[in-house]
Amino acid sequence: MSGCRLFALPLALVLVAPADAVAQDAPAAAGGGASGAATAPTSEGGTEASGSAPRGAAAGRRLTITTAIEASETYNETRSSALAERNGVDFVTRVSPSLRLNLQSGRLQGNASWVGSASHHSRDSGVRDSEPKAFQQNLNSNLTAELVEGHVFFDGRAGISQQALSAFDRQSAPDSVAGNANRTEVGSLYLSPSFRSRISDWAKAEFRLVASGTNGRDSIAADSTTLGASVSLASAGRGLGLGWAFSANHQTTDPKASRETVNDRVNASLTWRPDIDWEFSANAGQEDTDVGGLERRRYDNWGLGLRWTPSPRTELSLNSDRRFFGDGWRFVFQHRTPRTVWRYSTTRDVSNGSDPAGVGQPQTAYQLLFAQFASRFPDPVEREQAVRDFLRALGIPAESLVSGGSVNGAISLQERHDLSAAWTGRRASVTVSAFSSDTRVLDTVSAVATDPGRTQLWGWNVALGWRLTPQWSISLLGSRQLVQGNASNPGNELKSVTASLSGQLGPRTTLGLNGRYSVFNSPRDPYRETALGASLGLRF
Repeated sequence: MSGCRLFALPLALVLVAPADAVAQDAPAAAGGGASGAATAPTSEGGTEASGSAPRGAAAGRRLTITTAIEASETYNETRSSALAERNGVDFVTRVSPSLRLNLQSGRLQGNASWVGSASHHSRDSGVRDSEPKAFQQNLNSNLTAELVEGHVFFDGRAGISQQALSAFDRQSAPDSVAGNANRTEVGSLYLSPSFRSRISDWAKAEFRLVASGTNGRDSIAADSTTLGASVSLASAGRGLGLGWAFSANHQTTDPKASRETVNDRVNASLTWRPDIDWEFSANAGQEDTDVGGLERRRYDNWGLGLRWTPSPRTELSLNSDRRFFGDGWRFVFQHRTPRTVWRYSTTRDVSNGSDPAGVGQPQTAYQLLFAQFASRFPDPVEREQAVRDFLRALGIPAESLVSGGSVNGAISLQERHDLSAAWTGRRASVTVSAFSSDTRVLDTVSAVATDPGRTQLWGWNVALGWRLTPQWSISLLGSRQLVQGNASNPGNELKSVTASLSGQLGPRTTLGLNGRYSVFNSPRDPYRETALGASLGLRF
């Protein structure tokens, strides 16, 4: 999967082509003028392509495209007691183009958000391999498609992010412009075609293929690929009463820093829905794997689950399984009101290093508010626009919640707990999150580059926003992350606080002023960092 990050942006951009084709082929709306798509400006200066849907597809076909560019200048001062070469002042000039796509076109649904950043530094730190890259990018995209109605489907995800190579080495705030040899750009890709068929009135079948991978820009520690296939036979429908399912799965995982492993699993399950709000499940089966040993071993599996949905605003789910690594579970509780959303999740499962979604990933500020705005904006396109406008107006980054952790170079067992909440008022907004994570390598027979011991970390993040006027707002962000040392590595602590003022100079022009102070405590490379910046943005 080497170079999979190179395919991430093309996967996101492919969202445009099908929508354009649909818009061109769609007949004119009743009572309308010329046939073809109508194009109108969106609230963010993009374009919206729409047309009447042909028979058999959803009526609303829309593609929104938003482009923007931002220029910024940052004064950055670093003070390190371990490496004097790092000490000094650096002026960083950045130019950051961005592109956002949102497609809702019947059988084709997807969105993509890409930001690139070209930077110039006035100062060479003098520390080998610690200079930041001249160009960095971030991407978050997904695509779902119904290729053949009712039978052939496709799911895809692609991402590019900046991640720490090791939790025990130098850590940086997400918006830091300083060089860090422990930070790298990681691309991820997930592709999954599937075929579904209804065998009779009482059974349905599915066959699915999965290919996923991650690729690091400068290190093989993040490089991993997974290939898998599954086949399942289940009872048709989700009505009240009993349901059943049989499944068989094969998965091959090949981390570049260690060895290839194989996992085969067969499973049978029963579900019972005594009421529309409740669902209970039980499963049993076996799996063969060579994770943790040179020879493959067979393990018995069993598990229980329940799901409770008393209303569209409240959901509780719990699944517990006995696997080859011991007990695994996933518990999620989420509740939202017109102005708040609350979410708690705890997960204990295997992380293979190549799943873009990962294990127990926390929700970002954007994801929390997207769930909260569901009542006011049922349409996903309108909701996505409203959430981003709201966050931008308050100066709160869409990805402001703490993620924590580092790249995974081997098959590992991760236990993670996340608690997050968001409140939005008429002029104020608050998002809070806290997490803890405990990870250990399962495949210890591999000559992995990562430490085979435990990696334990926890932290919190708070973002406060206040709208001063309809055009101007201030925000305050604070975060803390702690890493516990083990037998091979000392622990560390990163604390950071950021204050910002942002507003609109015109319908398409924004201005931002910010200041940040970070403290990194570590026996290896402690430092203090002060940054002051100004940015000017233009939406097209």
